[in-house]
Amino acid sequence: MKNNHLILKIIFTFFCSMALVYLIFHQTQFNVQEMTIEQINGDYVPRLIFYSLLVWGFRSLRVYLLYSSQNQQQDRWRFLMLSFQAVGIQNALLRVTPLRLGEAALPITLHRYAQIDYAQGFYRLFLLRLCEFIFLVFFLLYSIFHEQFSISTSQRYQLFGIFVCLALLLIFLKKILMTMVYLLAHIPIKIAIIKKIKTAILSISDLSPKDWYLLISMTFMILISQYYLFDSILLCCGIDLSIHQILIGGSIAHFSNLMPVPTIGNIGTHEIGWVSAFVYLGVSQQTAVLSAIFGQWTTLLLALFWGLISYLLLPLQVKNR
Repeated sequence: MKNNHLILKIIFTFFCSMALVYLIFHQTQFNVQEMTIEQINGDYVPRLIFYSLLVWGFRSLRVYLLYSSQNQQQDRWRFLMLSFQAVGIQNALLRVTPLRLGEAALPITLHRYAQIDYAQGFYRLFLLRLCEFIFLVFFLLYSIFHEQFSISTSQRYQLFGIFVCLALLLIFLKKILMTMVYLLAHIPIKIAIIKKIKTAILSISDLSPKDWYLLISMTFMILISQYYLFDSILLCCGIDLSIHQILIGGSIAHFSNLMPVPTIGNIGTHEIGWVSAFVYLGVSQQTAVLSAIFGQWTTLLLALFWGLISYLLLPLQVKNR
């Protein structure tokens, strides 16, 4: 019965993804039969592959920094290799599993091959996603602030105020979280959720200030590399936009992946965010849909390729124990 229930969930998420893709095609009147390989500028494909590798590399280094204090292995180089493998497998599974179930691949892999506690793995993974979310809001507001949109002076001041608050939040996030632990410790009522929050926050208490700022720097570099990856996708489709427009469109596409819609990976939700954002920024509907499809499939194939390499190299972790 459980297996049947899981199969039904997968089928449902698949149909949700296809329904969203059909909605985009229908609303933009995009003709798939008119798509040809000649529409893609192959000169920018090596650039696209380079930034895909760069994203994988920075994500892996961030995992190494965040989890190295929990690592029970003696060999740091082997743990660095494991970080690359775990991230490669996680990214591949995120692209093909429903409801972001692929996220679990990272803590599971680290637990199996480096004996890192499951709870610590998930708590720190949540911290990574929190940092990414703050940065995305930061980049989006920064881009809106610098683009010449029709907003009043008072609205610009409000955006600038939020911009400064987010910057301070990123810098002092660890101190803010530790202050929350102190306040929660003085709550006399014992509630399970409060205990879990305290445990989650305390899981990062062993990070030194140097490691914390390196973690933030790595998150910054990951997102910058992703925006350049988006730029490479757009250039392959003949779209040349300013860096601020790419930040706006890329951030909206990122946020669309957070939509509470059960889909396979981000198929459907990503296209809706991508097409809506870049059409708003002046790209034609047909070209925006073409770039969304091209970007989805090329990054999917690259993620699966890096994930396959990572999986095939996992037996080396066992042999070297």
